[in-house]
Amino acid sequence: MKKPGRVLLLLAGLALAFCLFSLLGHESRSRRALRDYQAELRARGEKLSYAELTSSRSTNMNSSLDALTNAVGRIRSGLLYPGYLELRHFVRPGFARVLWMEPGPAASGNPGSAVSWEDFAAEVETNRVALEEIRQALRDPAPDSGSHTGLLQGPVSSILIASRSAAQWLSGDALRDLHEGSRERALQNLVALASLARVNRDEHTLVSQMIRVAIARLGLAATWEALQAPEWTETELAQLQHSWEAVDLGEALERGFLGERAIGVELWSMMRKSKNSQARSVLNYHSSRSVALTFEDLMSDYVVLPAYKMISFNEDELFHLRAMQQCLDSVRLVKAHRPWGEAKRSLDKTLNEITQISNSPARFRYWFSMMAIPNFRKAVDTGVHAETERQLTMVAIAIKRYQLRHGKAPPDLVSLVPEFVTSAPYDCMSGKTLGYLLKDDGTFVLYSVGEDGHDDGGDPQSAPAGKFDLWEGKDAVWPMAAGQESDEALKR
Repeated sequence: MKKPGRVLLLLAGLALAFCLFSLLGHESRSRRALRDYQAELRARGEKLSYAELTSSRSTNMNSSLDALTNAVGRIRSGLLYPGYLELRHFVRPGFARVLWMEPGPAASGNPGSAVSWEDFAAEVETNRVALEEIRQALRDPAPDSGSHTGLLQGPVSSILIASRSAAQWLSGDALRDLHEGSRERALQNLVALASLARVNRDEHTLVSQMIRVAIARLGLAATWEALQAPEWTETELAQLQHSWEAVDLGEALERGFLGERAIGVELWSMMRKSKNSQARSVLNYHSSRSVALTFEDLMSDYVVLPAYKMISFNEDELFHLRAMQQCLDSVRLVKAHRPWGEAKRSLDKTLNEITQISNSPARFRYWFSMMAIPNFRKAVDTGVHAETERQLTMVAIAIKRYQLRHGKAPPDLVSLVPEFVTSAPYDCMSGKTLGYLLKDDGTFVLYSVGEDGHDDGGDPQSAPAGKFDLWEGKDAVWPMAAGQESDEALKR
C-alpha cells in the first residue's frame, strides 16, 4: 500500500477511535447523571422500583375479587344495559335532570331508551341474586389483586372490566330503587358503589386507578340523583357521607403514577440486560405492536437499537424519570391543597417539552420515553375533576344533614365543622374552601371556582353555546334539579 493510502487508513482509524472514545465518554457521563438523579430521588424518600413500592403488599388475593368477578359473569342484560343510562344529565347551566323522576329510564344512543321503568325493574330483578353477591363482596373491598413478580404482571383485565360493569349495574339498581321509593335499598347500592371505588386501591398501575376514578364519578353522579329524593334520615345520610369519605382519588392518582414510573424503571432494566431482539420484544409489548418479525425489526435489532443504546439509552431513562417526577410533584401539590393552576404549570411545562421532542429529529434519542410516558395530562385532569366532585358531594350531603338537624341551611361551610365534617371542605381548583352562597330564600349555591381558578360567585353559565356540564361553566356549580328553577334562574 502506498504511503498516502496508509496515511488515510491511519487517519480513519484515529477518527474511529476518537468517535469510539467520545461515545464511551458520553455513555459514562450519561450513566453517572442517571445514577446521581436516582440517588437524589431516593434521598428524598422516593420509591423507584416495584419491590420498594410493594414491600408491605398482601401476599394473597382477597377472595372478594373472585366473588365480584364471578357474580358479574352471571349477570345477563336484555332491553337496556345500565351503562347507557344518563345520570345527572345537564339540561341547562346549573340544572340537571333527575333520571329516576323521568317517565322512563332515558338512555344515550341506545334503542333501549324507550324501555319503561317496569321493564327495567324486571330486568334488574332477574339479576337480583348476582347483584346481592356483588354487594356482599364489596363489604370488604380488596386492596389489591395479590402478589406479583413484577409490574407487568399486574391486575388482569377481567377484574377491571368486572369492576366497571358492577358499577353500572349497581347505579342502575339504585335508580330503580329511587324510582320505586325505596331509599334503604338505594342506600345499599350507593354504599356498595363507594366501596367499589376502593377496590384495588393499593395497585400501582395507572389503569387500575383510573378505573377507580371512573367508578367513583359514576357513583357520585348516582349520589346526586339520590339526594334529590325526599325523606332521607340523618343516619342514612351520615352513612352515605362516610362511605365517600373513605375514597381518596388524590391518593389514587399518586399511586398510579408511582406505578407508571416503576414500570419504566423495570422495563429499562430489562432492556439493559437483554439482547437487542429481546429489547425489541419489550418495546413491542409496551406499545402493543405486532410481534411478527419484519425488515423493520431486523433494522431495529442490528442498527437502530445498538445506536440507541450507545448514544441515548441513559439520557432517555433520565428524561422519563424527570417527566414522571414532575407529574408526581403536580399531583402532590393538589393533595397539599395548592391551587390547580400552580400544579398545572409544571404539567404544562413537561407536556410542552414532550411535544417539542416528539415533533423533532431528537425523537430518536428519547425513543422509549415517547412510548412509555402516559397521557398524564388527561389522567390528572380527570382525577382532579373527580376529587373535586367528591368534595362537592360530601359537602352537599353534610349540608342536607345540617338542614335536617337545624331546620335550615348553614350560613357558611365553616359551620359544618366539626359536627358534620372534620375540616372545612376544600376546592382542588383554588386550594381554598369550596364556594358557598346562602340566598335570602334559604336555598344555597355550592361550587368550585373551576379550571380558571377565578371565583365568579357560583356562575354556571358556559362560554360555548349549548354546552351544559359541571365543568363547562365559569364555576363548577353543584346542580339543582331541573324543575326547581327560580324566576331569576329562568331569566339567565
